[in-house]
Amino acid sequence: MRCKVLLSGLLCLFFIPFGGLSAADDAGSGKTIDDIVLLSRSGRDLEAIAIYESLPDDADLSLVVMRAVAGCYWREKQFDRSRELYKKILDNRP
Repeated sequence: MRCKVLLSGLLCLFFIPFGGLSAADDAGSGKTIDDIVLLSRSGRDLEAIAIYESLPDDADLSLVVMRAVAGCYWREKQFDRSRELYKKILDNRP
């Protein structure tokens, strides 16, 4: 059991960029951009989508966050929204 916890912690460090993902959103909900990724990874897709949709349209989101939300949309059978985000990811990649 201890190995699983350690391994999952190491995987989180691997997938989250150095320095975290960002600060609190401008919607005033107290939720952070990190919450979107964590909720997505824990299968709480609707909550992750709700936080994402509460962000302003001009929010500067990392590709990690956009990928997490696109996956949430896909799992919730909102395929058009998922495709839009995946397209943005492909357009913005370096």
